[in-house]
Amino acid sequence: MATARGRVRTMSFDRIKIKTLAEELGVTSRAVIERCRAAGVPAQNSITKLTHKQAALVRAWFANQAEAVRDDKMKPSVEGDDER
Repeated sequence: MATARGRVRTMSFDRIKIKTLAEELGVTSRAVIERCRAAGVPAQNSITKLTHKQAALVRAWFANQAEAVRDDKMKPSVEGDDER
């Protein structure tokens, strides 16, 4: 659909709100906004809508973060050395 100025507008169902994406990922909207801004993705507030490509990028960022946290939890602790 084109606007009066000739720009193409996408339908709202093609986008996802930052707050909805944050809830899906189990993080705060603020964390998503800060990460988007750091990467140059325009994000003003929690009701800013992201394209599916942008949302996929955000999901990948937080999936990598969750993976790193899981890996840290899986590492054995060094405190109790049994080699004496």
